[in-house]
Amino acid sequence: MGSRSCVLRGSRAGDLVILITAVEDYEAAVQAVKSGAFDYIHKGPGLLEELKISVGRALETMMLATREFCPETRCCLPQFSG
Repeated sequence: MGSRSCVLRGSRAGDLVILITAVEDYEAAVQAVKSGAFDYIHKGPGLLEELKISVGRALETMMLATREFCPETRCCLPQFSG
């Protein structure tokens, strides 16, 4: 996986890493996600649309991670620290 593994190794816990590469390699994509990448995008036609979708999913994941499920109201509430 080469330099992709270096990027993942250098990321902090909780970072959502989106790898963008010119190499279309299914095995590398699977390995990247198994190693902690949030998404793996191939540079090519439709890159901008794929990136918008991936970033949107990452933002939604981050938002949901900062919320706590409340069983009484059956909804998610923001977590407050302090």
